Amino acid sequence: MIRALRKKIQLILVNLFLRLYTGKNGLASTQAEFAQEDKRNIKNIVIYSSTALGDFMMNSPAIHAIRREYPDAHITLICHKKMVQFLSAGKDWDSLIAWDNKLTTVSALVDNIKQQGRPDAAIILHSHTPYDFLSALRAGAKYVFIDNDKQAIPLVSKWATSRLKNFVGHTIQRKLELIAPFLSHEPSRAMRLPAEVVVDEATRDPAVKYVGFQMGASSLRKCWSTENFARLATQLINDYDAVKIVLIGAPNEVALQDKFLQQLDARYHDRVLPLIGKTTIPGLLQEIKKMSLLVTSDTGPLHLAVAMQIPTVSMFVVTSPMLYGPYQDPELHSVIYKAFTTLDEQHYASALDKISLSEVYARVKTFL
Repeated sequence: MIRALRKKIQLILVNLFLRLYTGKNGLASTQAEFAQEDKRNIKNIVIYSSTALGDFMMNSPAIHAIRREYPDAHITLICHKKMVQFLSAGKDWDSLIAWDNKLTTVSALVDNIKQQGRPDAAIILHSHTPYDFLSALRAGAKYVFIDNDKQAIPLVSKWATSRLKNFVGHTIQRKLELIAPFLSHEPSRAMRLPAEVVVDEATRDPAVKYVGFQMGASSLRKCWSTENFARLATQLINDYDAVKIVLIGAPNEVALQDKFLQQLDARYHDRVLPLIGKTTIPGLLQEIKKMSLLVTSDTGPLHLAVAMQIPTVSMFVVTSPMLYGPYQDPELHSVIYKAFTTLDEQHYASALDKISLSEVYARVKTFL
């Protein structure tokens, strides 16, 4: 409730500022005007994708579609500062601006955007309302397309050329729907990495089946317990001589790795490669590329694996795979989905505990 109130106050203040700044009560360039625009005049495009890794991956088909449609335009991608190393080699944009999504850095962001001149269009795929469209308008964007919120908010919509709302479907398709007015071709819905991942074959044993475990997630409610992962590892190691378990995750998830190793019989530790907190995103890509399978919930590494056509077994309870699950190569991905209700909160410590070990193991063994 406090968060919603804070957001409403932010929207009101930004709206008042923009009215004073522009002398208008809304953006002048409408969707009808954009439809009449000669698209050859679109030469400077700013795209916002300044949140998490998984969000960027689901935005990547839309970003690539814009690049394909406007090969000669200057495209600036605004990303989170944690994503700069991962995105630095990307070919679908010409320049990269790191932003922390904060009001205190909006002026610096505007200055950086203006270095390429006034944007002809700003496309906000996923960022931080209201500071994203505030920066786009201050930078002078003629057209502003927004999709970073599921609700129709008048204080946002009035400043947007187009704002996608009431769309039902996968997030990737949602982003493609937002940019449809820019396109003259049918876009691919396949997620794309910024650069090709080439594995050093000296680091991969061809006789080993590497099975990745991503135990962490953006919230504890999206985590399958370490005890379940340890039991799954025990069963796989006992049943498959070639299997080696690879633990991946962010530095703040090292405690999960420690707990997993405590719960796994010490006899099996030599069959585990503990890499949580030890890889950059490029290093993580290398490790996922080697895998025969990744077991995970709704996480960024899931989307990396999907993009590299690595088989996955994914678990969804808190979120819906119809919105956030694998959206390509269905034969490579097995999704376990169980809805979680308020009644379930009385029976399960974590939402994903509703998914049993036997269910996951049955899906995993189909890939081994």
